[in-house]
Amino acid sequence: LEIRGSGNVLGAEQSGQMQAVGYDLYCKMLKTAISEMRGEAVKELVDTTVDIRISAYIPASYVPSEFQKLELYKRIANIETRDDLEDMTDELIDRYGELDSNVRNLLEIALLKNHAKSIYITRLKIDEDRIIVDLHNKAPLDISKMEDMINKSRGKVKFSYRKGLSFTFNTGYIISDEYISKSREVIEKIASLYSEDNSGKD
Repeated sequence: LEIRGSGNVLGAEQSGQMQAVGYDLYCKMLKTAISEMRGEAVKELVDTTVDIRISAYIPASYVPSEFQKLELYKRIANIETRDDLEDMTDELIDRYGELDSNVRNLLEIALLKNHAKSIYITRLKIDEDRIIVDLHNKAPLDISKMEDMINKSRGKVKFSYRKGLSFTFNTGYIISDEYISKSREVIEKIASLYSEDNSGKD
């Protein structure tokens, strides 16, 4: 009842915590609360925005059913590892046929976003010649590593401070086909700036 709420016992209506925040988020909140009660270290949840101007969606021609598409979007949003992505790819091909570029982009961006979230990136934005990364103020940066990266970049990497650190990677012109791979490289660079015993990953 805590999850589903009492609602309409014989019908579809439900109330309660899950109704307010959604099942996946509710489970994460519940896991966090249990960890806190046990005195375990709890990683703060980070809200991450990925702004990459490429088509990434499930076309109606690929999955006609809106209900099935909704379920797929929810599952794709939970892709956290390359193995997860490959498993989802295999399942989609088995059920609906070969993936087009829109669906492949969607899978890659989901993985990219969850990787970014795991290392305290709150925003990743890519333009034609630069990639901007904003970090949560709890990001466990090793300042000496950050200074070393900036010095070695010879002006190609700059940072500013607003609510948290913001890095601008001046990459030179990037074609759209390389947006995801270049974003992945930048995320790995950010991950390398963290203390080895506090990488920000689960």
